[in-house]
Amino acid sequence: MAGLRLTNISKSFGPRKILDDISVELAEGELLVVLGPSGCGKSTLLRLVAGLEELDSGEIHIGERRVDQLRPRDRNVALVFQNYSLYPHMTIAKNLAFPLSVAKVDRKEINERVKKIAAMLGLEDRLQAKPSQLSGGQRQRVALGRAIIREPSIFLLDEPLSNLDADLRARMRLEIVALQKQLKRAMVHVTHDQTEALTMADRIALLDQGKLIQLGTPEELYRSPATSFVASFIGQPKINLIEAAVSHGYTTPFNLNVGVDAPSRLTIGIRPEAIQLWSDEQYSGLIESVEYLGDQYIARINYDGLLLTASKIATEPQVGRKVAFSLYREDLLFFDAVSGKRLDLRVIES
Repeated sequence: MAGLRLTNISKSFGPRKILDDISVELAEGELLVVLGPSGCGKSTLLRLVAGLEELDSGEIHIGERRVDQLRPRDRNVALVFQNYSLYPHMTIAKNLAFPLSVAKVDRKEINERVKKIAAMLGLEDRLQAKPSQLSGGQRQRVALGRAIIREPSIFLLDEPLSNLDADLRARMRLEIVALQKQLKRAMVHVTHDQTEALTMADRIALLDQGKLIQLGTPEELYRSPATSFVASFIGQPKINLIEAAVSHGYTTPFNLNVGVDAPSRLTIGIRPEAIQLWSDEQYSGLIESVEYLGDQYIARINYDGLLLTASKIATEPQVGRKVAFSLYREDLLFFDAVSGKRLDLRVIES
């Protein structure tokens, strides 16, 4: 059964189109991460599902129910923001209980559900504290708990980890995924952070300028990006995108045989890990800069005026030294130079 189904939804603010004909279906129990640059329409998408904005066109179904014509409170969704939205004068117990109190749930049931959620989130000993007495991670747990306690049909998370430091953000990613799998509810998590998307998502919906560019698993977006935009947005360090001319099937630069059916101009995508240093084959260049990340070195190589980024280097390269390198040809990606769409091309071994 579908947890969420968006069908041809569009939204404009004045002359500006924020979302353009978006269709996505999310299974019950699936975690979808909506990813994209600032201003691409991610948060607007959540607000439309929650009912905080009205559609211009399209339909929204939660489960088997069409909800786009319902009031927000009748949609049975839980929306969690990045700023937690906790009541500072209330204890954690009262913050958790608040949605049930508003719904006039029986006091005994409220107490039971507060204790259950607090135990689930490891907050049993903080129920009488105020939000100001909690850490950022604990406040985020309370915000999640207040959403969970309502037993919604779907969870909507709008960049909930952006206010946390890197270490706490990494821990909260794991906690949210574990919690979502335990609850077996559909969840839509909005972020501009590709690490969150890759580590948390069952599937990723990548948006750009209001359009859905690609929908798929994290591995699909990384290994088989639909466009050069997807390739450049997913992956750290960023992919090398090299403009190339093709003559008689061979590219300039790199002299790769991509076949006589290839277009005369294309973009070659080279992931940094697809460049192998210390090779006595193929190419040579000058090391321009080196970064040390503990488990690897990242080098910038000047190859005939092109600056290439190479990663996964175990031995420190020396800046200013000439180095030989080769390309893992089976990992290369090719894109149309005009449209940016990925081409079904492979390097033909001579």
